[in-house]
Amino acid sequence: MVGNDRELGLRPPLALQQLEEGDLLHIDFDTLTLRVTDVATADRGYVASRAVTGGFVGRNKAVVIDPVVPRRLELPA
Repeated sequence: MVGNDRELGLRPPLALQQLEEGDLLHIDFDTLTLRVTDVATADRGYVASRAVTGGFVGRNKAVVIDPVVPRRLELPA
Protein backbone atom coordinates (compact mmCIF):
# COMPACT_ATOMS: atom_id res chain seq x y z
CA MET A 1 0.00 0.00 0.00
CA VAL A 2 1.49 3.30 -1.12
CA GLY A 3 0.01 6.72 -0.41
CA ASN A 4 -0.01 10.02 1.41
CA ASP A 5 -2.38 11.84 3.78
CA ARG A 6 -5.13 11.97 1.10
CA GLU A 7 -4.60 8.94 -1.15
CA LEU A 8 -3.82 5.25 -0.67
CA GLY A 9 -2.94 2.77 -3.37
CA LEU A 10 -4.68 -0.61 -3.38
CA ARG A 11 -3.18 -3.65 -5.08
CA PRO A 12 -4.02 -5.65 -7.05
CA PRO A 13 -6.03 -3.22 -9.22
CA LEU A 14 -8.61 -5.98 -9.70
CA ALA A 15 -9.67 -5.47 -6.06
CA LEU A 16 -10.51 -1.82 -6.69
CA GLN A 17 -12.89 -2.70 -9.52
CA GLN A 18 -14.88 -5.02 -7.23
CA LEU A 19 -15.56 -2.48 -4.50
CA GLU A 20 -19.10 -1.23 -3.93
CA GLU A 21 -20.43 1.81 -2.11
CA GLY A 22 -20.69 1.06 1.60
CA ASP A 23 -17.87 -1.50 1.67
CA LEU A 24 -15.46 -1.10 4.57
CA LEU A 25 -11.69 -1.25 4.11
CA HIS A 26 -9.86 -2.21 7.31
CA ILE A 27 -6.23 -1.18 6.90
CA ASP A 28 -3.28 -2.21 9.06
CA PHE A 29 -5.31 -4.37 11.47
CA ASP A 30 -8.01 -1.70 11.95
CA THR A 31 -5.61 1.20 12.45
CA LEU A 32 -7.61 2.93 9.72
CA THR A 33 -11.09 2.03 8.50
CA LEU A 34 -12.51 3.58 5.34
CA ARG A 35 -16.07 3.38 3.99
CA VAL A 36 -16.29 3.43 0.19
CA THR A 37 -18.54 6.34 -0.82
CA ASP A 38 -18.28 6.44 -4.62
CA VAL A 39 -17.11 3.83 -7.13
CA ALA A 40 -18.01 5.72 -10.33
CA THR A 41 -14.31 6.33 -11.04
CA ALA A 42 -13.08 2.78 -10.37
CA ASP A 43 -12.45 2.25 -14.10
CA ARG A 44 -10.03 5.21 -13.93
CA GLY A 45 -8.13 3.65 -11.04
CA TYR A 46 -9.62 5.24 -7.93
CA VAL A 47 -12.68 5.34 -5.69
CA ALA A 48 -13.74 7.82 -3.03
CA SER A 49 -13.96 6.88 0.63
CA ARG A 50 -14.44 8.46 4.03
CA ALA A 51 -12.56 7.63 7.21
CA VAL A 52 -14.62 5.80 9.83
CA THR A 53 -11.65 5.53 12.19
CA GLY A 54 -8.36 7.30 11.69
CA GLY A 55 -4.78 6.54 12.48
CA PHE A 56 -1.23 6.38 11.18
CA VAL A 57 -0.66 3.70 8.55
CA GLY A 58 2.84 2.46 7.88
CA ARG A 59 4.19 1.02 4.63
CA ASN A 60 2.93 -2.10 2.85
CA LYS A 61 0.02 -2.86 5.16
CA ALA A 62 -2.69 -5.41 4.63
CA VAL A 63 -6.25 -4.47 3.71
CA VAL A 64 -9.33 -6.46 4.64
CA ILE A 65 -12.40 -5.77 2.52
CA ASP A 66 -15.64 -6.07 4.49
CA PRO A 67 -18.39 -6.00 1.85
CA VAL A 68 -21.64 -4.19 2.65
CA VAL A 69 -23.50 -7.03 0.89
CA PRO A 70 -22.02 -10.51 1.31
CA ARG A 71 -20.34 -11.53 -1.95
CA ARG A 72 -17.31 -13.36 -3.22
CA LEU A 73 -14.36 -11.21 -4.31
CA GLU A 74 -12.12 -12.64 -7.02
CA LEU A 75 -8.45 -11.99 -6.28
CA PRO A 76 -5.29 -13.67 -7.57
CA ALA A 77 -3.63 -16.21 -5.30
